[in-house]
Amino acid sequence: MAKKKALHRRIIHRFHKRPLWQKITIASVIGVVLAFLGYSVFTYKTSTQETEGFFTCNKEVTVCEISQHIHANLDLTVCGKEIKLEKEEGNTTTAQHTHKEENRLHWHSRLPADPKTRLPLDTTPLTLVSTLSDLGIAFPPNCPTNRNPKTSVSVNGLPQSSGLQYVWKDGDQIVVEYN
Repeated sequence: MAKKKALHRRIIHRFHKRPLWQKITIASVIGVVLAFLGYSVFTYKTSTQETEGFFTCNKEVTVCEISQHIHANLDLTVCGKEIKLEKEEGNTTTAQHTHKEENRLHWHSRLPADPKTRLPLDTTPLTLVSTLSDLGIAFPPNCPTNRNPKTSVSVNGLPQSSGLQYVWKDGDQIVVEYN
């Protein structure tokens, strides 16, 4: 602790011995760096790009695309058995896939979008049925204990009547049961 205080005193002493123009220069550089960092944090925190995606159109605004990077958690049970998604599974460059986090879906790609609503024209790639297919997951026609299994889907604790046609969104907690 004493060494730390002595070092602190030496730094302050050296700073105070500098000419005024050097003190002003150092203070200005520190101020600019802090202002830049503050602006960067503010811009990142207020940006909607992470949740809404990047929206771009051609000059005539006739062809538009939305580029998104979204994540969701998926708990999957098939015939009473919990299925764990493999890590680094799926097409990691263009569509649905997993990374190092267990049962975490990732998706980043571009979709054609409506120029007025800024919404994707076709959300099929983001349906659960497409995602499961891309990950190579198929349900058997029968379960050992049930010859007529049913699929139930809940998202963020709420049942989804759309089932596997549900279009998943960033931050979803998805539970799919096939029993």
